[in-house]
Amino acid sequence: MVIVSLYKPHSIGFGIQGKNILLEDNTVYNEDDCLMLGPPSYNIHVRNSYCNGGHGLSIGPFGKGGSVDIQNVLYVDRILGKSIPLTVP
Repeated sequence: MVIVSLYKPHSIGFGIQGKNILLEDNTVYNEDDCLMLGPPSYNIHVRNSYCNGGHGLSIGPFGKGGSVDIQNVLYVDRILGKSIPLTVP
């Protein structure tokens, strides 16, 4: 899947909240979070994706027993600001 935010550049690429989710082979062009993982989130897997522009990745907080697995995600031309804010309960 390719997400391009031309008319709303401050749109989040993927905003995820849930459990047992796989995001794979995605491309995002935006000026906000490429991927935002919010509570409650459990067993989230993100792999083989490309993010251009934006703030990068926002994670947390998660409930007990939750996990996030991020593999082979390339961030290019990231806007200065938050990178990976991690909040643990």
